[in-house]
Formats: sequence, C-alpha cells, structure tokens
Amino acid sequence: MSKKVFLDTCIWMELCVLSNPQNSHEIAQSAKATQLLSNIIAQKTEIISLDFQIIELMQVIMKTKMKECNKYLKTNNLTGVNNIKEFRNSPNCQNYLNQAMLVCESTYNDIKRISSAIDEYSIDVKSIISSLENLDVNDCIYYEYCKENKIDLYTFDNDFTKLDSQFIKVI
Repeated sequence: MSKKVFLDTCIWMELCVLSNPQNSHEIAQSAKATQLLSNIIAQKTEIISLDFQIIELMQVIMKTKMKECNKYLKTNNLTGVNNIKEFRNSPNCQNYLNQAMLVCESTYNDIKRISSAIDEYSIDVKSIISSLENLDVNDCIYYEYCKENKIDLYTFDNDFTKLDSQFIKVI
C-alpha cells in the first residue's frame, strides 16, 4: 500500500487560491506549502482530498471575493453587501461574483489534477461533536477521516497540536 497524505484546506489555499503573498508570514506559508507539494510529488505519495474540502474552499473563495467587493463599493461610496446571498444578487457585485466562480472552478480543477482521489466521506456526527472542543467542524471531519484511513494530515493550523496523533503534521 502506498503512503497517502491529506492537505488541510489552508495548504490548498496557498497552493491554488492565493497567488500573491504580501507580508512575511504569507510568503513563508506559501514557500512551505510549495516545498511540501514538491516533496510529496518527489516521493510519489498519493494526495487524497474530500468533497467537503472542495465545498469549504468554495465558501472561503466566495467570502474573500465578497470582502474585496465591499472594499470596492466603499471606495466608490456605494452600499456594501452583508452576506453571500446579497453578494450573489447585487448588480454592483457581478464582476466579483464572476471572478469568484472562475477561481472556484480553477481551484477545483487544480485539486482534481494534483490529488489521486477526491473522496466522499460519510460523517460520524457523534465523533465530530466529541472533537469540537479542539477543532472547528471541518477540521474535525478531516481529522476523523485521516485517523480512520491512516492518512498523514498536513496543516498550518496549530489547533491540531492539541490532539495526540502521529499522523498530524503541522508545518
């Protein structure tokens, strides 16, 4: 059986979404994510993703574009939007919405190309609930999936250090 790894959403954000790191922290994270991917590819390790993760990334992309749009609207003395539904329906936001949709499509295609599989995972809700004191909901899902399938999980998220697990790799 070949070794498998799971990249946390924050790693995928660096690899597929964020293209222009600005400050030293962003530059360092981008470099770590890129080096990690290079090492994984060089070692011919399988990268596994989850359908939930694609959805989480799309939500982050939509919220990011909504924030960008609100900055634009404020600069031009226009009324901002308060939520994703307003963002989708506002004529003043259509350009940003279209950008978000393109980034979502591109990110999905990148992850499909890089990953060996995009798995579907049946959630054990009670197990997720028991982990909520340490991790957010999506991270609980990824943690349980990787634990169950003996897959190394790479992340920048220090919340994972609260858990006793050999398969979690905080970089």
